[in-house]
Amino acid sequence: MFERIPRPFRRAQLAATLLAFAALGVVTAPASAVGCDRTDTPARLAATLNPGEVGCVRAGTHTGAIKITRPGITITSYPGERAKIFGRVWIAAADVTIESLDLDARQTGNQPNVLVTGDRARVNDNDITNGNTAICVALGVATWTPTVTVHDVVISGNRIHDCGRLPATNHDHGIYVENSVGAQIIDNAIYDNADRAINLYPNADATLIRGNVMDGNGEGVLFSGDLGMTSDDNVLEGNVITNPKLREAVESWWADAPVRGTGNVVRGNCVHGGAGTIDSSGGGFSIGLGNLFVDPGYADRAAKDFRLTAGSACALLTGVPTVSGSVPPVVVETPPVVVETPPVVVETPPVVVETPPVVVETPPVVVSSPPVVSAPARPVTAAPATSEFASPGTAGPATVSTMTTAAPTPAAPRKKTARMRAASKACAAARHGSAKRRKAAKRACARIARRPR
Repeated sequence: MFERIPRPFRRAQLAATLLAFAALGVVTAPASAVGCDRTDTPARLAATLNPGEVGCVRAGTHTGAIKITRPGITITSYPGERAKIFGRVWIAAADVTIESLDLDARQTGNQPNVLVTGDRARVNDNDITNGNTAICVALGVATWTPTVTVHDVVISGNRIHDCGRLPATNHDHGIYVENSVGAQIIDNAIYDNADRAINLYPNADATLIRGNVMDGNGEGVLFSGDLGMTSDDNVLEGNVITNPKLREAVESWWADAPVRGTGNVVRGNCVHGGAGTIDSSGGGFSIGLGNLFVDPGYADRAAKDFRLTAGSACALLTGVPTVSGSVPPVVVETPPVVVETPPVVVETPPVVVETPPVVVETPPVVVSSPPVVSAPARPVTAAPATSEFASPGTAGPATVSTMTTAAPTPAAPRKKTARMRAASKACAAARHGSAKRRKAAKRACARIARRPR
């Protein structure tokens, strides 16, 4: 009925996505790649498959609602065929995968095509519609009892379209994330739905919405809260949101304002045409970097071929496949990291060098002079005197004592006679003569010396 577009996994995200799916226990390959454990009708497979088994449905239309209560099973089309389930699908167990099917639930009443109340469900590569009668996909239950919060649900690679009553009632959406934590809504084409493409109300937390095309819906995405709950920490990035018919491409509404959601961010999306763009007046979300407001250049919007023309700025931003089928490189605009470093104040105390005074203690030089005895000697009495040569520590005057010596009276000088002068002269001259004369002179000089004077 509608041309299917290739599943738009982006090169830059493929490895990370596969790792994330492996951590969640998600079967990323279709059943045609892993084989069928059983082949039967959807209802019988839902009732009989064991955990870990894959059940295949042959081509054709299989009428009747199914409720899956057996965990860990997969229901898919038979390899090389395409089966259609005409009725509601309720995933009520954990780790269930529904993939590669056409799911159509044209009905009366406002019940969703696919209701997920089991953790870690995977709804992959399906065509989901209900001919404008109700919600198409709902995650969790919050507005009636019993309430159910689901965790880590993955909605990936589907075409979700023509959901919700017309004229629009403001209640019928493509994907209704009602009571959920950690859902991933990735690489879907969500178009021509009566109200919102994705409704985050009233308690959708930590949802990642990335790589989707949302075109021609009543509105794009709503962040919202009610009944004392708010939707928080959701990320809307890398999507193409175009031509909303009734309201904005992105907006918010909070029943309990001024209480609003926190941690919600809108960044790197391509937004164009329709009734509005991004309206943040309701608060509860921030507008990040990289949103573009340009025509994405669909290959054939009328035919619902949402591939982008080569060179589209939106292709570079979001990674939605181009007409050639190639996946363009992903350009991630990272806001600059501003590191505010406070100035470093180093308080250095003044360096005080206490240098003790250098005291050189020089002992006084004491010169002791012997008493001078004059001739003729007379008695001398020394008076007390203060002396700079006193020993250190000696207080008071120093007393110098001198001796009283009676010197002998010298003899009167003797007169030299002519004979003595002649003898002395002869004695001195003889010292320079011959040995014989020297010997005689020596005896003469000795005699002269012995003579009394």
